[in-house]
Parts: sequence; structure tokens; C-alpha cells
Amino acid sequence: MLILIDGYNVLKYAEKRGAYTYKTFINTLNLYGTKKGHTIRLIFDGGESFWKSEQRIDHIFIIHVGKGVSADDYIVQQIEQGNFKNISLFVSSDGALAREVAAQMICL
Repeated sequence: MLILIDGYNVLKYAEKRGAYTYKTFINTLNLYGTKKGHTIRLIFDGGESFWKSEQRIDHIFIIHVGKGVSADDYIVQQIEQGNFKNISLFVSSDGALAREVAAQMICL
């Protein structure tokens, strides 16, 4: 199962409730992915450079899309290009993005 997560939107939602920091968020997701055997792609806005960076920790791929690029735009673009065809679950606190992803997934 592939789980795609809109990183900062979900993390900010969890942080407001005192649930997670960046590091504990990633560790918790990695433990979940390992336990369940799921692959998780965690997409974050920005990053340290203008280029996309990707880090893998066991079952989780952490992607920073690069300075000046939004995770929302990257996610929609990747789905439109067919790069996330096998998504089983998309997680975001952004309702508009969730509707856009759902519409794109129906069209695939």
C-alpha cells in the first residue's frame, strides 16, 4: 500500500494539538510503515536548495520539493504525470488539495 502525505499541512495540524514535532512525526510514520508493510511518501514544501531532495528511511520517503515550490503543486503535477498511480491513501488537512487529488485519481 502506498500512502501519500502532504507533510507540512498534516504536521502543522498535529503540532497545534501538541502531538508531534518534525522528528517525532517522521519516526511515528516510519514505525507505522514498517509495522504495516506500507510505503509512505511524505511531501514537504521547500527545502535547503532549489532542487528536490529525497531521503529514504526504511518504509518512508521524505521529499522536500525545493525552494519556491509548493508541495501541493508538486503532488498534483506528479499525479497528472502518472508518477503516483498506485496511491492507496492520500492524507492532507487541505480540503481543496484533497478534492483535487481525488479528482485526478478518478481520472487515472
